[in-house]
Amino acid sequence: MAIFNDTHDNRKIEMDLFKVIPGEKANEYLVHACWNYEGDDPEEIVSGVFAVYAAAGKIEWKLLFSIDTWVTSIYRFTPSCYILGTASGELIDVKNSKRVVHKTGQFGGVMSIWGVDEKNCWFAHSKGLSHWDGATISRNFPTQWINLIQPVHPNTAIAVGAKGIVLRFDGSDWHQVDSVPTNKQLIGLHWVSDKEIYVCGWDGVLYRWNGQDYWEKIDVIHNGENVKHVIYCVIEYLGAIYVGLGRFGLFKVEGKKATQTKHFFCSRMAVIEGKLILTGSNSLVEFDGTNWRNVTITLV
Repeated sequence: MAIFNDTHDNRKIEMDLFKVIPGEKANEYLVHACWNYEGDDPEEIVSGVFAVYAAAGKIEWKLLFSIDTWVTSIYRFTPSCYILGTASGELIDVKNSKRVVHKTGQFGGVMSIWGVDEKNCWFAHSKGLSHWDGATISRNFPTQWINLIQPVHPNTAIAVGAKGIVLRFDGSDWHQVDSVPTNKQLIGLHWVSDKEIYVCGWDGVLYRWNGQDYWEKIDVIHNGENVKHVIYCVIEYLGAIYVGLGRFGLFKVEGKKATQTKHFFCSRMAVIEGKLILTGSNSLVEFDGTNWRNVTITLV
């Protein structure tokens, strides 16, 4: 593709690394990325899946494949199978080097995916949640825009989205949680236990929830002031709670406040093989509880 080596002008290539998932091998991660020329139409976005191999004191990476579509989500079912969701409402099964594209007919993009396998999963979109049986949408839970689904038990999950919506799946259907104390867009969540759940989103929104009816606000503080920036993600690692604020970096929650602990660009996080992995912009950071290592992933 010309985008990898086009040097005929000085236009900047914008690139962002998004969600990271386990790879097929030990010490391997897969991360999906999107890139385009700065200022170009979003419909011209190109996406790719990178394999990152982190061992022997160094981090190496390679591009596995790229596709001319806007990938919005990635989810692994088994060591040999994962699935991509796209902005045009497609689901793409990936098994080794084989990719099968399914058109769901859902407008607005696949924002998040969760399930047992590619024939039994839920995906989030602009009109709620839909169940996918591998060929068609078999069930819908219509509501507003849903951004993220996270499993909490083998057959239960939580989802968050627009206007402060929080949903719970009880093993058979989804139900809206009452009394959520915000109408801001929620884009991140993390389940620690049934009595400790975190949700986060726009304008510095960060709450600790007991899973029932109590919500505790957590202030995000930077340079002595409350941060009103987007809180993209939240996760637990080695007993501590971390939140990612993009260019503001990585923050650690202590009591009722969160303060910056590292300045790494952080818009997505995952714990894989006992390590905390941060992604955002064009950098991937690995933390093993003692040492931090990072690598810049570029196209040119």
